[in-house]
Amino acid sequence: MSPVIIVESCFGNTRRVAEAIADGLPGASLLPVGTAPTTLPEGTDLVLLGAPTHSGKLPSAHSRELATKRSTPGAREAREATGRPIEGAADRGLAEWIQTASIPAGTRVVTFDTTLKSAGWMGRASKDAVRRLKRTGVRAEQGESFWVTPTDELVEGEIARASTWAGGLAG
Repeated sequence: MSPVIIVESCFGNTRRVAEAIADGLPGASLLPVGTAPTTLPEGTDLVLLGAPTHSGKLPSAHSRELATKRSTPGAREAREATGRPIEGAADRGLAEWIQTASIPAGTRVVTFDTTLKSAGWMGRASKDAVRRLKRTGVRAEQGESFWVTPTDELVEGEIARASTWAGGLAG
């Protein structure tokens, strides 16, 4: 079965990275976390889970609410593009999805995130996702972090890096 990519994105950066990953994985399905099914079909062989890093971990309802108030260039651009405070202002983010997800045994699960390049000492949403998945009995591996600036914009070259990384997952 084709790879499934489930993504939470606030300002569109994580979604753009997920789109590049999907482009690098033939037949991949890209699903926003708000509409992703919590039960994945048997035979799903690869699931990628992506989210932005908020305070060193996966976004929460509170951090998503705080994101709606940001006034950085990246946040303003996202509001102008979507007409909403943030792209993924939903009650269900990746952390909530993980709590209710049913992932078939034997499925390879890989996480990825977007995070501030300058916050190398902080945690990562991808690491938090692996920790939460393991608590539910799912084996998962931490994948790549893709860099954003303090102004909530992707660092140049990250889309190409995401596509290249995806190519390595297919093999």
